[in-house]
Amino acid sequence: MRAPIRMATISSLVVAFALFAPWAKAAGGAPAKEWAILTFLNGFNNLDSFGELDMNEMEKIGSTDRIHVVVQWASLKTRQAKRVYVQKDGDSRNVTSPVLENLGQADMGDYRNLVDFVRWAARNYPAKRYFVNIWNHGNGWRRTPGAPPTSRDVSYDDLSGNRITTEQLGLAAAEISWELGQKVDIMASDSCLMAMAEVVGQMKENIDHFVGSQEVEPADGWPYDKFLAKMNRGGEKTPTEVARILTDVYHASYPGQNQITLSGMDMAAYPELAASVRALAISIRSASLPARTQSFAAAGRAQSYLNDDYKDLGDLVDQLAKETLLGIRPDYFLNVKEALRKFVVANRTSHDYARSQGVAIWFPKAGWQLDAHRERYRALAFNQDT
Repeated sequence: MRAPIRMATISSLVVAFALFAPWAKAAGGAPAKEWAILTFLNGFNNLDSFGELDMNEMEKIGSTDRIHVVVQWASLKTRQAKRVYVQKDGDSRNVTSPVLENLGQADMGDYRNLVDFVRWAARNYPAKRYFVNIWNHGNGWRRTPGAPPTSRDVSYDDLSGNRITTEQLGLAAAEISWELGQKVDIMASDSCLMAMAEVVGQMKENIDHFVGSQEVEPADGWPYDKFLAKMNRGGEKTPTEVARILTDVYHASYPGQNQITLSGMDMAAYPELAASVRALAISIRSASLPARTQSFAAAGRAQSYLNDDYKDLGDLVDQLAKETLLGIRPDYFLNVKEALRKFVVANRTSHDYARSQGVAIWFPKAGWQLDAHRERYRALAFNQDT
């Protein structure tokens, strides 16, 4: 397993040496295909049974002549992590796809194991485009107060006690991008609460698109059979088209649920979004004290999620624009909304979350929330950008 590489170094090396990446264009052990769907399925926790269900969903379609479907599947039942090349079968109860490697009790909370999985998969199952999916619990960028220390960020491993932090997602994206010799076409998270500006901001230089949920997901997560079926229909799919396919089938698969959100983001629009948020933030900070106090009242009305300091950015701006005391020029609000329209390329929600516009932002509602996370937040890329 390779040691971590500094992200600043990675960013320049990806550009300079993309053509010379050791295996990005190599045929490996299998023919190159249109897409490789690579799922880092961490069942070393109480979601284990749902991991097996999702593996069986994938086997309803399996790998095809257009798509490699590859999984690093960790199961608490077996206490083993296995690398599986998913093939179609007719058995809805048992996973029958071939196990290519048994890794034993690999630490699924270590981002280096995510990087190693993608490296291995791309060497053996190369593709034009790569979709990297982290399957597990998620909690956005921070830990819920009073929860166990591992209950934050993403990919909780109950056996090792580790998880992948938001900062480590940035390192993982940088290393994976270097290995591929290109940006990750889609980085995604079949996990709760990960569609946050703070999360995607850490990966901004090394991924093209991100797909995730602003709110908690049902335990069964994405409908992999429906997703893969649509991926195999029609012509070649762009990352934006894939994001829209996934958000559509996810939304359609939970007609009775009232807590559904899933969105896709185009990172090419991130700089404009960050610049518009920065301009608005500076304007609010320069406002009078009564006006700034009024902004907190507006934030209290904005769409929130399981963690009530996670606010929908678009709805937050809509609520702020209603506050007359702020005295901020309307174009500051309009600029953020226009940037959001470019940034969020797919967004499906249930009726109760109709105000969710695709990306959440951290907005602490009380001093203790700010104090608990201040130092870590200061170092995040999104905070520095805005």
